[in-house]
Amino acid sequence: MIAGKKIKCAIIGVGHIGRLYAELVAENANFDLIAVCDINLAVAEEMAVLHNCMHYQAFSVLVERELLDAVFICVPPVFHMELVASCLRHNINVLCEKPLVMNSAEGMELLRLSHLSSAVFALSTKFRYVPSVTKAKKYIEDGVIGRVISIDINFSSIADFSSRWYSNIDVSGGGVLFDNGTHAIDLMHYFLDEVGVIDFCEFERQDGLGVESTATVKLQFSRAIKGKISLSWSKAGLPFYLTIQGEKGCIHLGWKKSRLLVGQSDDVIEFDGYDKNEAFTSMLDDFAETIKHGASKCGASQMVSTLVATSYMDWLECAYRKASDREFSALCNR
Repeated sequence: MIAGKKIKCAIIGVGHIGRLYAELVAENANFDLIAVCDINLAVAEEMAVLHNCMHYQAFSVLVERELLDAVFICVPPVFHMELVASCLRHNINVLCEKPLVMNSAEGMELLRLSHLSSAVFALSTKFRYVPSVTKAKKYIEDGVIGRVISIDINFSSIADFSSRWYSNIDVSGGGVLFDNGTHAIDLMHYFLDEVGVIDFCEFERQDGLGVESTATVKLQFSRAIKGKISLSWSKAGLPFYLTIQGEKGCIHLGWKKSRLLVGQSDDVIEFDGYDKNEAFTSMLDDFAETIKHGASKCGASQMVSTLVATSYMDWLECAYRKASDREFSALCNR
């Protein structure tokens, strides 16, 4: 809270993810949801009635009329730059959904603006708040599985985005790599404290889709650690989305359950899986505490700093340049 008061906030974009934010923010004692904003006025009105708050169609009008402490940006990536820049210029704390912006040049401009602003500017990185993820990191830090040898991440599910903005590169910035690559590289960074060097990147595309529907990225990290990221909108998902192999054991993080295997023993230690609402709630709490303590560059919390978030944009652009599919030369050279 700010000076013992709730943080007055607004949600920009109340589609699928914005609705989740609205629900969880409304339940969170740190925040006072005073407005929602969406270009679809009917949707904004519906959410305003549901949460007993004001509604707006234009962000510029919202900023003029409401005294805001914080904003949650839940719109397609093409709008991130303008909205985040406006928040920073008005010294409004902002939590932005991934990916950060459309390209690294925009990321660098937001980094510059963040240095001129007193506001907290953070990227939404829900996976580092999943309890099983934090437990896995503790296992690694305690040496339970020994030296880490490799980390594999698989975010795959069958989804039809052919008629949605995700498949429009002018709005989304890219396909499945742009959509889920931020989560994947943030997990790599969370565990290894680096983003790695990309050795290889390959794309596949569904018929009629204007962006990549499957991406495979191979990475090298210091200490001879290897990484692999597999992302897809056209392949079925696996029970475990992350596997960390160590010299003495292995950790599997799953959607329904996770497990730890150590040494030659047949014993398997099972622990929690993935809970989206719990992860989001912890992230919101961290955002509130960061605002409360005035850590404008997020240095006192688990939140990803503007500098690190910008490095994720550099990583994404490097991956597109590495892509071997000639059909995606337009993406690689954007």
